[in-house]
Amino acid sequence: MSRRSFFRVGIAAAIILAMGAAIQASAEEKSYLMTGQITAIDMSFDTVVIEAPLGTDSFTVGGPLSPDARLIKNGRAADLSDFAVGDKVSVVWRATSSGHVIEKIESK
Repeated sequence: MSRRSFFRVGIAAAIILAMGAAIQASAEEKSYLMTGQITAIDMSFDTVVIEAPLGTDSFTVGGPLSPDARLIKNGRAADLSDFAVGDKVSVVWRATSSGHVIEKIESK
């Protein structure tokens, strides 16, 4: 194999690696913002279920809080115990391979 062929193979490999990195970066988890009502809280598992209206239907967001979840009530940092079933909240969540993970809950 000539030197020019090795060079071409090296360039092709670099392009393939760069494309793989770009595809991996674009596959990051996306976060969603919805507004709804808390329908269940499980303090022992740091899990919340929120029912969000979606047109004529509703969408259920349920899952554990992320380890760095932000909880805000009345403009101040809060604990999960500060929230109650029936509270109207905004929720930021992301889908993972194992379900929803809640990143933020805010109530005014």
